[in-house]
Amino acid sequence: MKKITLVMLGLSLMIVSQAQTMFDKGVSGLSVFVGSQESYWEDGFYGGLQYTYKGAFDLYGFYGNYQYNKSHLEDMGVTLDTSPKEGVFILGAEYWVLRTDPGNDRGVNVGIWTEYEMESYTDSEYTYKESLYEDVSGSAFAIGLDFSVDFTIKKGWRLQPYTWIGKVWAAEEYKQNGTDYKDNVSGTCAGLGVVLQKMLKNGSSVWLSTEWDMDDLDYANDTAFEMTLGYNLGFGKK
Repeated sequence: MKKITLVMLGLSLMIVSQAQTMFDKGVSGLSVFVGSQESYWEDGFYGGLQYTYKGAFDLYGFYGNYQYNKSHLEDMGVTLDTSPKEGVFILGAEYWVLRTDPGNDRGVNVGIWTEYEMESYTDSEYTYKESLYEDVSGSAFAIGLDFSVDFTIKKGWRLQPYTWIGKVWAAEEYKQNGTDYKDNVSGTCAGLGVVLQKMLKNGSSVWLSTEWDMDDLDYANDTAFEMTLGYNLGFGKK
C-alpha cells in the first residue's frame, strides 16, 4: 500500500507575489516580509525577499519552518513519537501580462508565475501498518495564473483583493524499513486573499495580507490560512 506522504507545499508564498503588484507600473523595488500559517496539518512561520523590475517582472525567495500536528496525523493511523518538522525553501518568478497605468482609482493585474520548492524534514520517523517510515526530503514545481484588482480606498491607502490558481508536480524521498523510495504526486492549488497597503511619504509602503488557500496533492490535500506583514522599498521609475 502506498505510504501516507507528508508533502504539503508552502503556498503562503503566493501572497507575496500578489502584494508586489502594489508597486506601480514602471516602478522597481524590493519587498521584505514575514508571516505565519495555520492549517489542519501544520503550523509555522516564514519570511523572504522579493525584487520587482518596473512593476512588470518579479523574482523572489522564501524560507518557512513548520511543525506538523501530531494528533491529526495519528488520526490517519500513523504512530509518532514526536511532531515532524519541515523546512521549506522556494524560488519563484512572475511576469505581469497586464498592469493598469498609475493614477487610476481602480487597476487590474494579470500575472503568470512559476516556482520551485525544496523541502527537508526532521523528527519525521513514524510507523504505519507495521512499517517504519522516515521522510527525508521533497521538491516541487508549480506554474499558474493570478488576478488582482487595486482600489484606492482613501488618500494613502490601497486595497487589493486577489485570486490565483496553479498546477503542482511534487516528489518526496523517504525510507521504508531502511530502504530508499521516492513518491511522485501532482494536483491543483488555488487561493483567495486581500492586501491592505499604507503608502508612506518617502515612496515606500507597508502592507498586511490575509489569504485562504488549498491544494489536493494526494493524501496531503490541505486548506491553510496565512497572514503576512511586509515593507516595500520603491526605487522610483527607471
